Amino acid sequence: MASNNLRFVKLWAGGLGRPAVGSAATLRGFGLLGEGDAVPGVDNSLSETLLELKHTVLSDTKCEALIGDGIIAVDNALHVCASAAGLGTSCGGDSGGALVVEVSNFGFLGRWFGAQTEVVSYGVLSFGVSVGGDNCPLDKPTVWTRASAVRPFVADVVAADGLRLL
Repeated sequence: MASNNLRFVKLWAGGLGRPAVGSAATLRGFGLLGEGDAVPGVDNSLSETLLELKHTVLSDTKCEALIGDGIIAVDNALHVCASAAGLGTSCGGDSGGALVVEVSNFGFLGRWFGAQTEVVSYGVLSFGVSVGGDNCPLDKPTVWTRASAVRPFVADVVAADGLRLL
């Protein structure tokens, strides 16, 4: 149920394409505040409030180079990769969190009154990278499963409960 503190967002549809490389996106989650054992004095507990961190969408090639292990492949049809360029990253507890982007919706009246922007959930956090005991390295990207890749499955599950996607 929507409220002043909680609102619904649209799930990205395939027809909207993919956010452009270099465009802004926001990670939202309740993950760990830091690696307590790796960084002395840093809290190692889950956040009690929803946190967000601005990211930049990366190309698959750049993402794989930053991950750097040669094992994990980023699949353009299934994934989108983004980075906060050393300012922060996803961490334990963020899995399943949304990657949201603002999109312009010109609609019928947009021709006269300008585009309206809306927040859309582009992806669901799939995985980050651990490096030598650091489960939340600041210099590594995060990978999300593209909402459009799983939208038919989500629509079926929601429809089984008598609901529909926005």
